[in-house]
Order: sequence, then C-alpha cells, then structure tokens
Amino acid sequence: MRNYKIVYGMVLSMASCVLAEDVFPDFNVSPIQIRVPVTTPGSMIDRPALVGTNYVYDLNGQILTNSANGHIQSVKEGFSGTSDKSTPWKSLTEMLAAFQAGCPENKIRSIYSDNSKEFLNLIYGNSAQTVSYKTFGLSVTNMQVLMGHDFQNGFLAYVRLGCTNGAIVTPVYVVKSTGGYLLSSANTTQTNLLNIMAFLNSNSMTNLIH
Repeated sequence: MRNYKIVYGMVLSMASCVLAEDVFPDFNVSPIQIRVPVTTPGSMIDRPALVGTNYVYDLNGQILTNSANGHIQSVKEGFSGTSDKSTPWKSLTEMLAAFQAGCPENKIRSIYSDNSKEFLNLIYGNSAQTVSYKTFGLSVTNMQVLMGHDFQNGFLAYVRLGCTNGAIVTPVYVVKSTGGYLLSSANTTQTNLLNIMAFLNSNSMTNLIH
C-alpha cells in the first residue's frame, strides 16, 4: 500500500506538469460596430455619433462575448510568467502576473514601452506612489478582456479587473514594437471612449452585438 501511494503521487505530479501550460485568448480583429444607447448611465453627449437613440462607433477590433473567451490566465492557473508578447492579450497576461506578484519594478518596466518612462518614474520615484500602486496590484484577483480596437498607433483593450473591493472596467493601451505588444500611457478621455466605458460598466457583452 505504501508503494502504491508513492506511485500514485508521482502520477498526479506528472499530470499536473502536463496540464500546466500558457493559455491566452485568441486575438482576431475585424470591423465592429458599437452602439451605446443615449440613456446609458454615465454617457456623454456625442452629437457627431448620434444615430436615432444610440451613439454609433465603427471600429476595427474584437469583442469577446463571454468570460471564458476573455479570461486572462493567472500564474496560479498555470501561466509561466512570461510570453512572446505577440498579441495584446499575452501582454495583459504578463500584466496580471506582475500585479499579483506585487508589481516588481523590473517586471513592470519590461512590459511597458520606452515612451512610458515618465509615468513609471512617477510611480517608482515616490515611495507613497509605489506603495499605492503595489497595493492596487495585489488587490487584483482576476482579469477578463471585454473588447479592444485599433487606437492611435496601437491597440486599446478594455478589461474588467476583479479586485478584493469590487470589479472595475479600465482601458489598457498597448503599442506594437520589436519586442511585441508593450503597455503604454495614452490619453483616453475622448468622448467615444468614455461612452464605451460607460456602456461596458453597465451592460452584458452580448449587448454589443447587433
């Protein structure tokens, strides 16, 4: 019986190694249309985009209609911690891993573009900012990609972060570089982006499909 337990334990360990692998959402972009009802809580007036009772935005991007398709794998679920960053979703997976590891400076800097140095220096050059950033990162329990689209010279992703004090939807901007997709700072206060954010905060993803 003792030998059986040892062998059984080895079999379980081997199976766990086989099952532990990096898994990422598929990345496919195509023309999409987003319709935000004018009655959406938190939306802003956008007359150029007004069609009937909706603000209509034609974009090139991707909608992930359910939580399974948009789920970002954590290290606890098997992610190795690094990727080739060949899609925005892979870079977001590294972002979640860095958050849950306590936002180590070297790791955070490795997933951000060079033009984000000022932003990162602000965070890691001030002890209070560093503590606040790390505290937030450690509060993130899970991440789900809702949608994304081409934006400026890169790609803007909308993700739902599950945190210990509740869930939030936030935009994450990434740019394509020789090292793959890297996170970058960007101005996301345009009316159309704010209206999409307002819609995502109060609606199911399936309501985006028309």
